[in-house]
Amino acid sequence: MRRASPAADPATPSRSLPLLAGETKLLALLAARKIDLDDPTSPPWTLEIDPTQRCNLSCGFCPWRARLPDAALPPEILLATVAGAASLGVRGLIFTGGGEPLLHPALPAAVDQAVACGMSVGLYTNGTLVTRELAQRLIPGLAWVRLNLPAADPRRYQELTGRDLWAAAWQGAAELLRARGAASRPRVGLGLVVSGHRGEQPDDLGRELTSLARQASRLGLDFLQLKHDLTRLADPAYGRWWDEQVPRVADRVRQQVPGLPLLVAAGGYRGQAAPAPCRVALLAPAVRADGQVVACRWLRDREDALLGDLHQVTLPALWHGEAVAAMRQRLARDGCAASCAYQRFNRQLAQGRRALDEGTGDGDFL
Repeated sequence: MRRASPAADPATPSRSLPLLAGETKLLALLAARKIDLDDPTSPPWTLEIDPTQRCNLSCGFCPWRARLPDAALPPEILLATVAGAASLGVRGLIFTGGGEPLLHPALPAAVDQAVACGMSVGLYTNGTLVTRELAQRLIPGLAWVRLNLPAADPRRYQELTGRDLWAAAWQGAAELLRARGAASRPRVGLGLVVSGHRGEQPDDLGRELTSLARQASRLGLDFLQLKHDLTRLADPAYGRWWDEQVPRVADRVRQQVPGLPLLVAAGGYRGQAAPAPCRVALLAPAVRADGQVVACRWLRDREDALLGDLHQVTLPALWHGEAVAAMRQRLARDGCAASCAYQRFNRQLAQGRRALDEGTGDGDFL
């Protein structure tokens, strides 16, 4: 099987890589003229797929557990969606959740199919279900893997997930690295949700993160990414706490563990935003486990963001249909009030477009 081409993983943004991994990547792709936001027929750049809503953990901070239907894509629809994405020209697929992707029996076949179609593939997983055999099957087709940890220590892990699977998660990471061997891809790293629990003080957070980073570095992982608690993004106090404390603590951890790239999700969240035009949502839509296609990966639980049901229509037919055209017009005209990372990107995009239109810049805003 052909190995996936290098893809944008959470740790290595680059102007030449195909998976959409954040605003830095998107700005770079726009600067390179690889994405045309003015083309009404443009396909998604990246498609997120939730193979299943079911999970073997019970994380209390999971934003989707109570908001989305308990469902799983039938294997034939999952594989048809991968083929449909390839026919549209989608550059990359990210298998995520929802639930835990590795619970879906057709996931390895879907990864194989995506790579055979020329797409890059990323995987989010809690890591607890990764066996040696599964790692050997998946690794050749993946561009990156991020293992999601809900906590930085085993006690807190069990409190948050209801399961004593801290050791299993780390064993899963070890199996992925063992299967990769001396190869440089896929990049394998950790994503840690930082919730600010118990009024956590910077010194406490720093000790926890330093210990976690050292463990990740000893194992040979490629990066550690600090992520928001999505259930708290609308809380202004959490946004302030994140902006004031997390970057500073991260800098101290980098000094303590200099060999491990430590990434921090962008801050600046200030609760529900006023509706503003969004030019980029349809570049990164999502397919939910119940078959519903959502206009933007941030809007999985929004009924007004649903485009259609893949039990009833194929992805290419849906994308070239009236629902997507109407959604483009609505997002450009009425905007979106979701509190997400694209808020800042749209502001940057507007500033850059004005500079280009006025002849005062040539992409320097990127």
